[in-house]
Amino acid sequence: MHGLECNAAGELICFRFGIFRLLYRLFLTKNDDDALREWVERFRSEPFRHHISHWQQCFLKFDRAAGHVARCQDAISSAMDRFGERIRNGSSGLGPIPESLEMNEINIEIPIFLDSMFIYLRLQADTYAELVTFFYPGRDTGKISSGSFRNQLRWFTEKESNFDPAYREILLANSGWFELLAGENPKGLRDVIIHHRGILQPSWSKPQAGPAKPQIALYRSNGLRDEDVYQRLKEITRGWFLFLDAALNHFMSRLNKDGLSAGMTEQEGERKWFEGDELRGFWVYPRV
Repeated sequence: MHGLECNAAGELICFRFGIFRLLYRLFLTKNDDDALREWVERFRSEPFRHHISHWQQCFLKFDRAAGHVARCQDAISSAMDRFGERIRNGSSGLGPIPESLEMNEINIEIPIFLDSMFIYLRLQADTYAELVTFFYPGRDTGKISSGSFRNQLRWFTEKESNFDPAYREILLANSGWFELLAGENPKGLRDVIIHHRGILQPSWSKPQAGPAKPQIALYRSNGLRDEDVYQRLKEITRGWFLFLDAALNHFMSRLNKDGLSAGMTEQEGERKWFEGDELRGFWVYPRV
């Protein structure tokens, strides 16, 4: 229910973001049942709307940064092709080579976009933790840790392990992506970049008839932390989306039982969320 659906030719059919559809459906809830009044008031509240809007903005910023990474890859491919042609023609000459200068500039820019992707992935997770509290009765929302995804993960799995045992199991089974992003031992990639003065070092390889392939290493002061951050971002995003799949099924079931999600099904999550060319970061999203 989260990711790209493509046809046999690899063409995009739709982008699924099921939990976002659920959140908006809840925000638009209209129900006159007195037993559901407290629920409806919370879903129609300004804090709920604000958290949804913030989550959407974090996702769009992440997507835009991923789109810039894709454009860097295209530009590097073009520059490397032109540079190779220049060498084959013996026309490299003296002085600065334009393609070399262009590639240097791209290698300065691409870490900025990768940094942004790590930052907005973590912000997505932390905003999601705020939204989770709205899925429980009002008497419980104040109990649930919501300051960050990490604190909430510990709250459900350790501190209050009997509060929602089914959701606890989902968290335990689907937390690898978060450990890679922001774990403590070893330090997650985002935390190395933000808190431990991490350095991203881009390198590229290019087959003659194909696009340039990035291999971007992350270093901290004591040496190499990860040799391929580009691939790791895809793995983290896939894990995040698989977690959202499981969480969406869980909360849809809970809310449906209380008559709150109006029978939303998996098919609802398949509807296209973006129109036209709004989606930019195709390379980072999993296919479903």
